[in-house]
Order: sequence, then structure tokens, then C-alpha cells
Amino acid sequence: MTTISQTLNNTATQLLLAGDVKQAEKKYREAITNDEENVPAINNLGFLYASTGRPEKAMNCYRQALAIRQDDDTVLHNMGNLYVSSGEPDKGMDAFQKAIEINPQNANVWDSIAKLYELTANYELAVAAWQEVLKLDAGRREARYQLALVYSMQKKYQPALALLHGLLQEDDNDIPVLTQLGIIHLMKEDYGSAAEYLKAVLGMEPENENARYHLALTKLLAGRKEEAMLELKRLLIFNPQHIKANTDLAVLLLSDGNPKEALSLLENAIAAGGEMKPLYYKGLILQMQQKTKQAVTIMKQVAACDDLNYNSKAAKHLEEWG
Repeated sequence: MTTISQTLNNTATQLLLAGDVKQAEKKYREAITNDEENVPAINNLGFLYASTGRPEKAMNCYRQALAIRQDDDTVLHNMGNLYVSSGEPDKGMDAFQKAIEINPQNANVWDSIAKLYELTANYELAVAAWQEVLKLDAGRREARYQLALVYSMQKKYQPALALLHGLLQEDDNDIPVLTQLGIIHLMKEDYGSAAEYLKAVLGMEPENENARYHLALTKLLAGRKEEAMLELKRLLIFNPQHIKANTDLAVLLLSDGNPKEALSLLENAIAAGGEMKPLYYKGLILQMQQKTKQAVTIMKQVAACDDLNYNSKAAKHLEEWG
């Protein structure tokens, strides 16, 4: 790599960090023109393209860089991330594994591997990958937090709590950590502690939807139905299209004998899209209102879906309704 090319690459990187994408791209190109084998500049140009929504150009850069230097773990890492973001996780993992074979000490690659295992619900492998990250960089905060999340998904609450409390000792105003502590205590049915952590979050961020929703669940499961409904209503002030808040409040209103208001909330949830639960309850209300034809149409849609929580219930209702 020539000195001029290296200087141009460094200048381009500074421009990119400052947000001047156009000038950064120009300087990277100048660096590559000066030295066609400047792999860092080619890789950095690829990263610029990937981060500005030009994946094909980015992939061409990574392939060009690897044609010059096949054993560059940084280029392989960036290529893997691009594959994952483009919806090709298997190819992404292949690139990550090649990078790790070249450099097992690359904590950033292990980080990407862990996240991909999380994405595909391979939690044991995700735990192992996060542990590799922490062997290489014990203080990496995000890795400790993500490992705690994976332990939570596995219902391994004690190691999750240990990690989260360690993070909280370093920053007692960390909102994601406080929220996750509340959620774990909710899952452990320790409703008092759950409410304490979630209220702490809402004291700092009253519009935090995740904390507000889980506080509503905490109160509901603690037998405080009216307070739970109030929290759901507060959440809907901030986000009227919140699917779960609309649906859960509708179900509670339905249990109180208020199908009209419940149906209005379910329509909001259905309009937001993506879940079968509101559609299922709309079908039940329509049947209660003796609108059987419409109810059957909806239940057929629910019965045909992949949601195991509701497709069998819908099929059973269809049998009952003839």
C-alpha cells in the first residue's frame, strides 16, 4: 500500500465518521485508483455502500478485496453482515466461520455470530458465542446484556440476574437493564420487584412502551385488573396502534361485558397487522352478536394460520358452530 493511498483512505474514513458520505466515497475511490490493491480502502468503500443502501456495490467491493487477500477476517466479517442484512443468514454464517478460522481472537466476529444464533433461536450456541466475546473483551457491556437476554429466553434467571445486576452497579439509570430486570421478576412471579423496576423506568421515561406494557401485565397477574386496564389505556395514549395493548384491553373489556368497545380496540389491533389474537377475538364477538357468517369467515382465516396458540382454538369453534 502506497503512503498516498493510505493517507487518502484515512482521510475518507474521517469524512465518513463526520457524516460526509459523498466526499468519503470520492476519497476512497482516489485511494483505490492510487493503489488497486489497497484492501482496507476497498473494504471501507464496501462498508460505505452497505451502510447507505447499496448492497450490490458493497458485495462487489468485498469480493474484490478477497480476490486480493483471501485471509482477511475483517472483509469476511463485513461480507457476512451484508449477507445477514440481505436475508441470507446461512451465507452470513459461512463468512463468519471463515473469519473465525483465520482469526479466532476477533471479538467482533464472535459478536455477529452470537447475534445470528439469537436471530435463529439457537440459544445454546448463542450463549457459547457470547461467552467467547467476553473471554476476549470482558468489559464489553452489550455482550453482557445480550447474554443476559439469552439466559432469560432459556429461563435461566439466576445467571441473567447476576449479569444485569453487575451492569446496574456500573450505571443505575440504564433503562434497558432496569426493564429486563422487571421482565425477569415478572416471569419469576415476583410481582412486587417487577413493578419496582418497571416503575423506575417509567419515572425516567413515561412513554416507554415496553415498560408500560409489562407493568400492565404485572398488575394483571397480581390480581389488580383495574390498575392493569389503566396502564394499558395510558400506553394507548402514547401509541394508539399498539397491537398488544389494544388486544389485551379488548379482552379485559370483553370479560367485563363490554363487547362494543372491545371490538373497536380489536379493529385497531387488526389494522396494525401481524397477529392472530385480535382476529380470533373479533370472531368470537361477531358470533356473540349472532353474525355467524362473518364470524366463520374470520375463524377460517385464523384456523389456517401458523399460530399454534389460536389455530386449533379457531378450528374447534368452527366445529361447534357447524
